[in-house]
Amino acid sequence: MDHVLGIDVYSLNSPDDRALAMNEYQKAANWKAVYDAGVRFTYIKATESYADRDFTERMQNAKDAGLLRGPYMLPHLEFSNIADQVKLFVQTVGSDQGELPPMLDLESPKANWPKGRLLLNRLKQCLDRVEDAFGRKPIIYTSQSIVRNYQITNPPWGNDYDLWVAAYPYADFVHRLQYCDPTNPPQWSSAYPPQPDGYKPWLIWQWTSKGRLPGMQNEHVDINMFKGTYTDLINWANAKAPIPVPPEPQPPNPISYVIKRGDALSFIAQNFHTTIAAIMTLNPQITNPNMIITGDTLHIPQA
Repeated sequence: MDHVLGIDVYSLNSPDDRALAMNEYQKAANWKAVYDAGVRFTYIKATESYADRDFTERMQNAKDAGLLRGPYMLPHLEFSNIADQVKLFVQTVGSDQGELPPMLDLESPKANWPKGRLLLNRLKQCLDRVEDAFGRKPIIYTSQSIVRNYQITNPPWGNDYDLWVAAYPYADFVHRLQYCDPTNPPQWSSAYPPQPDGYKPWLIWQWTSKGRLPGMQNEHVDINMFKGTYTDLINWANAKAPIPVPPEPQPPNPISYVIKRGDALSFIAQNFHTTIAAIMTLNPQITNPNMIITGDTLHIPQA
């Protein structure tokens, strides 16, 4: 079955998040590892009532790695301020909208959405405003259980929007373990993944929330498949295939240095022929160059 692998990421589970990458070289290397594992598209979270501060950098890192990209928002439809939420989404995305249609993440973060007609009205308002801002229809991410639980089945516009469905089959049913290996994904059928009632047949399937990928170390990641070939994906996006940018050479590994009593950051920088700014870049825990703690270990860039 033809398919293309993709991931969706946010600030806590991205190849360039702060837990995985200390510098720009490592961020680029992690994204390249994801690309080399066969991933060809990514959706990157921009907003959820607040803006992801690393969104723009994350979009650039994914582009440099050669992935097709799309932004997504997670709207809080329990509130009526749809216009403000979409405005923040548009402002956060900015001029680089990626190659893929924007995505609306249709899941209730706090399980407190209204149900039925009110929710449908707010959802359609959100869809319309996103389409007006981006000049293209967004894709809807949801699941059969969500549309049934919140009574938004069979909307009159259900077949107007491409659909991304979430459903996680077990690779090991006895131990309730999801599939996690991108080289061994589950197979779809006419009955699975479950189709949300009254919506367009799914185009993207999120088949695990426990995925494992090179470049992600021990972090789980959502892995998806686009139903079709890479050419189909390019055509759907109405885009050109991105060209990966070769990463810059990795600088020498930093030196570890334990702060001694009486040390000052300026003296440490002078002794290692570097700068205070360079040391602080490798040690984000330092927020004030005049305050360092005896016994802490610093990463010092090699000259």
